[in-house]
Amino acid sequence: MAAALTAITDSVHFAYTDLVNWTLVADGSGVVLIDAGFPGHRDDVLGSLRQLGFSVDDLRLPRSQR
Repeated sequence: MAAALTAITDSVHFAYTDLVNWTLVADGSGVVLIDAGFPGHRDDVLGSLRQLGFSVDDLRLPRSQR
């Protein structure tokens, strides 16, 4: 089952399945993935990126991690 995706704001999105959830924060420069889910949910995480029009190449580190 694909992850459900709910917009919290224009740039913050909450993705979830029955077992796990994660948050995506998007802007014009890319997307930050927060709490990236469990091993085995890679396809769900990548699917949520695609639903927002992003790919793994668009992932960015938060400022505190640069």
